[in-house]
Amino acid sequence: MPINIGLMMFSEHPEFHFPYTQIEVVEYRDLEGNSFSEKIFKGPIHKQLSEALRYIQSMYVREEVRKIPNQAEAQRFYSYPFVAIEEALANAIYHRNYQKREPVEVRIYPDRIEIQSFPGPLPPITIEELNEGRQIKVREYRNRRIGDFLKELHLTEGRCTGIPKIQRSMRDNGSPEASFETDNDRSYFLTTLPIHPLLAPSKSKKSTQSKAKSTQLKAESAQLINKDRVVGKKTLLNPLQKKLKALKSHPSKKDLHLVIVELCSSWPVSATELTSTLGRKSKKALVRDHLTPLKREGRLKVVNPKANAANQKYSAVRKKK
Repeated sequence: MPINIGLMMFSEHPEFHFPYTQIEVVEYRDLEGNSFSEKIFKGPIHKQLSEALRYIQSMYVREEVRKIPNQAEAQRFYSYPFVAIEEALANAIYHRNYQKREPVEVRIYPDRIEIQSFPGPLPPITIEELNEGRQIKVREYRNRRIGDFLKELHLTEGRCTGIPKIQRSMRDNGSPEASFETDNDRSYFLTTLPIHPLLAPSKSKKSTQSKAKSTQLKAESAQLINKDRVVGKKTLLNPLQKKLKALKSHPSKKDLHLVIVELCSSWPVSATELTSTLGRKSKKALVRDHLTPLKREGRLKVVNPKANAANQKYSAVRKKK
């Protein structure tokens, strides 16, 4: 009769003998979990561990390079240090209870990675020791034979050094420290790895409202700078449509400037888009005779002074109350 470790390590389908012996990687595309996708890794436990780690590394671990003013060296960091993910997932495989019909689950959120397994750590280990990153002095291993094989494959060390290594790699990367969670019955174990703070999405209500307003303005601007839509019947844009229609082939400079400023007040507009919308023949003449003077008067401003002329956009200057 084969022993349990043989079925786990050398059977192509260990889930036939130990149901839900698998790793499930679930990516949530928003913080609320309204949209998600999943990938399931099966097979010998050391293979599913290696394949899941390769997948996570290729899909969710990316290097970021930031140039720092007045400094030769650029700042380099990762969204997540791979060492921390490797240690946390190997720990989940090592210490899970294979009699429980629950998989190891890796949840990828925009701002964090969570790794969940069942059950929690064995006494006398405390959650306070884990969160403080202290070296565990007294411990008991749930799956000693699995640990021996993973150690031979260099996937774990088997000396309870994983938690300090996770915290050290997070600090070295400039990331917030990992957190560990269980309940009073030690029925589960949850490891949370926060994303690097420079890559974290904004959660503030103000930011969300600002983004929604920005999207609305952008949509309205797309209507304004499209000639066909401007002359079309749009209830919301009627006042501006009337002003555009009122412009004759030779409008006064004052009237033309008023319309240009109003067109640029909702969203940055390029000279090409203004030329088309206003029905002008020459973009060069529009920039020379109208946009540049309006910029000198402080009624218009360029959005990105460093951009080349072809890509430059203009925005109206709002008067301070």
